[in-house]
Amino acid sequence: TAAAGRVADVCLAVPTAAAADFLLGHLERTKFADARAGDFARHAVLQLPAENFSAVFPVLGSLSRATTGQRVALAEGLAAVAARPGRTLPAEAEAWMRTELVKAVTGNNSAIGNRAILALKGMSFPEKDPALHAVALDRAVAERNRISALRSLEPGANETESTLIAVVSGRDANTYRRVAAELLGT
Repeated sequence: TAAAGRVADVCLAVPTAAAADFLLGHLERTKFADARAGDFARHAVLQLPAENFSAVFPVLGSLSRATTGQRVALAEGLAAVAARPGRTLPAEAEAWMRTELVKAVTGNNSAIGNRAILALKGMSFPEKDPALHAVALDRAVAERNRISALRSLEPGANETESTLIAVVSGRDANTYRRVAAELLGT
């Protein structure tokens, strides 16, 4: 209903578990039909206490109508939760988040791809590296995304060093090559 949508909008400003519970229920009822559903999902998972995290599972099941942007927003929220000290995502939520972020990195929407790349920074799992390397080396990809990909690569990994060397010695714009050189130097 319209009233529930207005309450959901207000919940974005309320950093409580009660707001998270309302938003998760709202998302499950509306099946992500609201344009701000991704924002609702991200806020909900960030406010949800660890002991109530199983409440996310019904929402993951109602994502069939969600746009890529909405799914990435939820995945960003899950990534932020996973990055918190002492927080571990349930395996199902972790696997879903990883899949959605990696898929978005190489998708056709530059802005959403960049959001996914930034969410992956600091995360360590094998599936992310091939996508980030591909973006970093693809001249058809927006430079902003390529720079984010370079900065999100696993520091010190052999593949990262090879990618950085390829960029520095390549024919890309000087600003892009400079970023790669700086990262290679550190």
